[in-house]
Amino acid sequence: MPEEVGNGYLKTIVKGAGIVFIGLFVSKILSYLFRIFIARYFGLGDYGLFSLGLAVLSFFATFAILGLQTGVIRYTAHYRAKGDKKRVKGVITSSIKLVLPASVIMSFLMLISSPYLAINVFKEPELVNVLLILSLSIPFSALFAVLVSVFTGFKQIKYKVCSESFFINLAKLVFIIAFGAWGFGVVGIAWAWTIATILALMLSAYFLKKVYPIFRTKVVSIPMKKELLSYSLPLLFTASMSFFVLWTDTLMLGYFKNVSDVGIYNAAMPTAQLLIMFPNALAALFLPIITELHAKNKIVELKKVYKTVTRWTFYINFPMFLLLVFFSRQVLNLLFGPEYITGYIPLIILSMGLMFRKSVQSVRILEMLKKTRNILYIVILTTVLNVSLNYLLIPLYGMRGAAIATMVTYVAAFFLYFFFSYRFSKMTPLSLNMMKAVVAGITSIAIVHSAARLLFASFSIYILAGLFLAFLFLYGFILLLLRSFNKEDIEIMKTIERKSGLKIEFLRNVLKRFM
Repeated sequence: MPEEVGNGYLKTIVKGAGIVFIGLFVSKILSYLFRIFIARYFGLGDYGLFSLGLAVLSFFATFAILGLQTGVIRYTAHYRAKGDKKRVKGVITSSIKLVLPASVIMSFLMLISSPYLAINVFKEPELVNVLLILSLSIPFSALFAVLVSVFTGFKQIKYKVCSESFFINLAKLVFIIAFGAWGFGVVGIAWAWTIATILALMLSAYFLKKVYPIFRTKVVSIPMKKELLSYSLPLLFTASMSFFVLWTDTLMLGYFKNVSDVGIYNAAMPTAQLLIMFPNALAALFLPIITELHAKNKIVELKKVYKTVTRWTFYINFPMFLLLVFFSRQVLNLLFGPEYITGYIPLIILSMGLMFRKSVQSVRILEMLKKTRNILYIVILTTVLNVSLNYLLIPLYGMRGAAIATMVTYVAAFFLYFFFSYRFSKMTPLSLNMMKAVVAGITSIAIVHSAARLLFASFSIYILAGLFLAFLFLYGFILLLLRSFNKEDIEIMKTIERKSGLKIEFLRNVLKRFM
């Protein structure tokens, strides 16, 4: 019986992860194409200026939202479950009333500080207009974030995925292509970003009428400002810390070095971040499911889910990591162009850090156990570590120093989360099968990489795609030979088959022979 229960929870995670993964995949691909187009069409200098402007924008936008996203989701879902329509409406209206003035203030502050930041801090006069235009997007992006959180609270994931993952990224890509064709310079990139944000807000407002007709309903709302702020302001502190970890390297590169370094580094970073897509998709339902299992004291099933999710995350991420490490030059050259090849060392270093950080969902175990204070301490410690290392290493080593600082931060966070999650839960997600994946991956990449160096002097996208497929085939074959799969994996594949309509019975039968 426990085995059947555990498999049921795994099926739920896979189904939910599939929906979120599609959204994340579409979002990542479209945003990646947006960056690639800028890098190739506008050039390294403009791409660096835009990346720097985006980092500044993210700083002001973080404070504009007041940390309300999670609070809106939490209170909307909570009062909907209770059937309290007055407070549901109150959550929506109060969050808008809080965010609107805060975002206008942040927009104004960024607007008036743009000349000083561009000229005195980053010493890039061309950055002034980029910052001025991007500052106009803050109120729209903040309100957009609130409405997307409302969709999540109502469990209307289709509207969230459509607006947040698909529409806004597609709009950015369309406008940047149009502005590029019309001969706009770097200001065209900023306008593309701002106009897409405004249109995304308009679309989400239209979706809101379908989810909750806030202006048509006669329900009298109960103000929820106090509850929202008391819950969300501590999260704002955590969000601001996360900002520093995410953007300090870009900002300090702009301060100590130049926009070319910023541009190259921001080709390496989003490429390495391909490693977070699958873990983030699984995380969407991992926390609520393990929380439910813990509440029901189903520890055996909880351990099973924890191990299986970690193992599949590693199975999928490790080969992608190896490809980014061994073919880093070729990937950057084909995607961004020859100017960006010098970012291959930062790409390798950043990939190592993200491989550590996203391999295990230890932070979710701490959230399950309500050890939020420990999470806060880790966030503060790693933020201080990240800022300090960037300050010390970037003047000496440039992009590589920034990458090392970020990698060390991610590795430190991994070990701290892992240590405390094991200390409080006595659960470890590590297994022998993960070591088998390491053997399979290293053996496969060694064979393919050696063959590639012997056979090809240069790599087209077709050759690279063929090498990737050969590597994945070898990787999967060696995993089978090492008997790296079990019954839970068969159940996961059945769920994927039913959910997607793909016919993979043959593959399931092959797995059964090697269990």
